[in-house]
Amino acid sequence: MISENNLIKLVLGFKVKYLRHKQGLSYQQLSEKTGLSNSYLHDIEKGKKYPKVDKINQLAQALEVSYDF
Repeated sequence: MISENNLIKLVLGFKVKYLRHKQGLSYQQLSEKTGLSNSYLHDIEKGKKYPKVDKINQLAQALEVSYDF
């Protein structure tokens, strides 16, 4: 059974991956736009990491969505 915390990580990861693909961005391109490392972005998309508020803001701005999307 998936815990609520892990489910939240997975949902965020799916959203980031969806938006990255929708905009045709590679990990490297998103990394350059956010200042986050490729490996950190990969871990977010795989649901292994959950970024803090400032990192979520960087992702939202780079992916051109609101923070709470």
